[in-house]
Amino acid sequence: MSQLQPLAGILDHVIQINSLKDCSDTSKVDVQYSESFCNSDVVHPLKANVRKLIIDGVLTCPLCKSHDMNLAFQKEQEEKIRQYRAQFQSGRLQAESLFSDYTIEHANFEAYVTVPESEAAINKERAITAMQKYKEGVVFNTMISGHAGVGKSHLAMAILNNLNAKLPKTCLFIKVDNLMREIRKTFKPSHQGKEDEDYYISQLVNADFLVLDDLGAESGSIQKENAASDFVHRVLYGVLDGRRDKSTIITTNLGVKGIQQLYDEKLVSRMLSNHYIIKFEHTNDHRIQSISFD
Repeated sequence: MSQLQPLAGILDHVIQINSLKDCSDTSKVDVQYSESFCNSDVVHPLKANVRKLIIDGVLTCPLCKSHDMNLAFQKEQEEKIRQYRAQFQSGRLQAESLFSDYTIEHANFEAYVTVPESEAAINKERAITAMQKYKEGVVFNTMISGHAGVGKSHLAMAILNNLNAKLPKTCLFIKVDNLMREIRKTFKPSHQGKEDEDYYISQLVNADFLVLDDLGAESGSIQKENAASDFVHRVLYGVLDGRRDKSTIITTNLGVKGIQQLYDEKLVSRMLSNHYIIKFEHTNDHRIQSISFD
């Protein structure tokens, strides 16, 4: 019976199968009427006393069997749609994100190796906790802060890759200074594409999960007394104001005080509203390594 398909009636299907076989073919489906009846209040409550069939020796209600076949077909199609959406979402993450370091494109938690009970190990667990809460549907911002090279971007991308693989949601990873550079290109008179400032802001607002990577670098934040430009404020405020009901992950070399010095009060309020902190203070830059050719 594994070959059955969700047709209007089980008898029509049996006739179709048998018509494809030679009249002497012993593998033809054998169908007989039984002396028993089905009265299913769930499948056919308005149709009583449906005579059951004996199909290859199995007592079967034709209406109940057709119902089961349709459910199986529906589940099969839903699974195909789910797989297609997952592939589409995965493609969007890779195609529409703005990276500067493509080595983190496939970042995962397993590759973030830590020493037990170290700050990095604790922060890795905090990142996994954030990811699990996002899966549960909790909406909040995650701020991953600390000096360069401690793995902030790796953890952010690991969260995003996990969500992208498990949920039918759109995910984007955006290096903030790359974003500003792309938008500035659209200001040139020679620009002929459809992309403009509103286009980029809309893309980021509409993503279900967004990483804003290396916040502060777009404003030359090494000199902390500098303030972000009006352009930077306008873009970031447009993104974060539009995402007040969505979750955003921010990585930055700045602490809260540095963020408050660099950005205006309204923008800081959007960044730090309902936020979860993952802070690196004592972890060494794991990218600084010496090599020897001896």
